[in-house]
Amino acid sequence: MADRLRLDATVSARHFEVGLGVGEGETVAIVGPNGAGKSTLLQLVAGTLRPDSGEISLHGELLSGPGLHIPPHRRRFAYVEQRSLLFPHLDVLDNVAFGPRSRGASKAAARQRAMDELSILGVAELAKCRPAQLSGGQAQRVAIARALAIDPQILLLDEPFAALDVSVTPQLRRLLRDRLSERTALLVTHDLLDVMTLADRLIVIEGGRVAADGPVDAICAAPPTQFLADFVGVSHQVSGMP
Repeated sequence: MADRLRLDATVSARHFEVGLGVGEGETVAIVGPNGAGKSTLLQLVAGTLRPDSGEISLHGELLSGPGLHIPPHRRRFAYVEQRSLLFPHLDVLDNVAFGPRSRGASKAAARQRAMDELSILGVAELAKCRPAQLSGGQAQRVAIARALAIDPQILLLDEPFAALDVSVTPQLRRLLRDRLSERTALLVTHDLLDVMTLADRLIVIEGGRVAADGPVDAICAAPPTQFLADFVGVSHQVSGMP
């Protein structure tokens, strides 16, 4: 599979040195201990952090590298994190329509696209509500709709369910799984269910380095590091030992 996204980057202050590629339509889960470099990876891809050395490219076109750094607003990437970060002064419909509108769509077209995404995520009836009127689960659905409304080239998900009540997470996870079909996405998570439900591939980052990388089923069946063994709940067997 040809790489859609390629990252070979170093951030010295964070002891981060990672090289990886992400294929077209692939959802890659990123796991690792706290402080391992997971959020650094997403920040580099999003463009909110510039590498000290190395390159980041999309379809072979440079996003960050020697003498060049494309800022976040010029990358058609969408970022969803724990907090919904909706615009408090806009209603739900205009929050979701903001992305298409800022990229040149007419007001009518942007609002229609927004309503389509809200309908798919089951919150169309909230279109005229303000963010302060929403529950945490509702707000996160709106945030996901807003991210998908721009047809992002890469979808970046930073623990999107971590702040939600456990009662609403399973349904939202299923909805997101359907929406991730054939989309390219990076998912940072501390939840094994997110990995098993949403991802095609699993990358483990420890100490700012890639410690493991492979298909979810294979890598979880034989975890190569103690962290990953603990993460999936199995015993870790050191190579060469009985």
